Amino acid sequence: DVLPSDLSFGFSRIEVNSKYDTPDYCGGGEAEANLFFGKIPPWDKYVYGNYTLHLQYNINESAIDLITIMSPSLESYLEQL
Repeated sequence: DVLPSDLSFGFSRIEVNSKYDTPDYCGGGEAEANLFFGKIPPWDKYVYGNYTLHLQYNINESAIDLITIMSPSLESYLEQL
């Protein structure tokens, strides 16, 4: 199967950022933790006209763990929750 934008789960965060430029939003990582969930994995979000691409990395940022694609309407709905 082909992943969106020719991504590979083997890409590190550095590889993604060099290939797709600076993300619109980013977070997580060692410096960020949640009282309930613990450490938040590092993530980047790229906003495009008709979808957003959210990439979550493993804790050392050497590979992508999760790719989420959302429509703007779903994202707006989730932000209201």
